[in-house]
Amino acid sequence: MIALQPDNPGGYAQRGLLYRLQKKYSQALVDYEKALSLNPQLKDVAAEVVAVHMINKHPDQALAFCRTLLERDPRDAFADNLMGRIYLSTQKLELAKKSFETAIGKNPELLSSYVRAGVIRKQ
Repeated sequence: MIALQPDNPGGYAQRGLLYRLQKKYSQALVDYEKALSLNPQLKDVAAEVVAVHMINKHPDQALAFCRTLLERDPRDAFADNLMGRIYLSTQKLELAKKSFETAIGKNPELLSSYVRAGVIRKQ
C-alpha cells in the first residue's frame, strides 16, 4: 500500500500498528510520525504514539508529544484528554483532573474525559 500511495497516511498508520504489535516500537514510532506528518488530524495515530511511549515506560516523552499537539492546535481537546490519561496512569491525580477538565471545557462532547474525571473524584 505504501509503495502504491506514499502520500496516504493510512498505510503508515497500519504498518505502525503492525510494528507495535510485533513490539518493534522504534519502527512503529517512525511510521506513526510519518502518518501524522501527512495528516496531523489522525487522533487514533496520536493515541498510538502515546501508547508506545507508555509501553516503553517513557511518560515524559508521551507528555512532550501531547504538548507538541497542543502547540499545533491549542483547541485540541483530545490532546488534553491524552495528557490526563498519562497523568492518571502515573498517579498524578491533580494534573490528570486538570487535564480532563480542560478537555471537557474545550469539547463538552468528549465523554471519556467525563468518565476519567469521575474516577478521580471517587478516589
